[in-house]
Amino acid sequence: MTFGSPRPGAASERPDDVVDVLARFLGQTLARAVARLLWLDRRYRARLELLELSDTQLRDVGITRDQALREAERLGWRGDWT
Repeated sequence: MTFGSPRPGAASERPDDVVDVLARFLGQTLARAVARLLWLDRRYRARLELLELSDTQLRDVGITRDQALREAERLGWRGDWT
């Protein structure tokens, strides 16, 4: 490093460096958002599949038909993601 050259991470970074950092950040953020959407989709599909199980299959899983119906009611986008 020569005298007077900016240190790495200094405010005088080149615009290309800022773009690279921003792209990495947005990439991570987008990846987290996509992962969350995929998780929600799996949960949605699992709740729908509960409705297709017979009473015997539900008993094998350890839930009743009433519990399966209540779980399926939670499909709406009401913010109860648990």
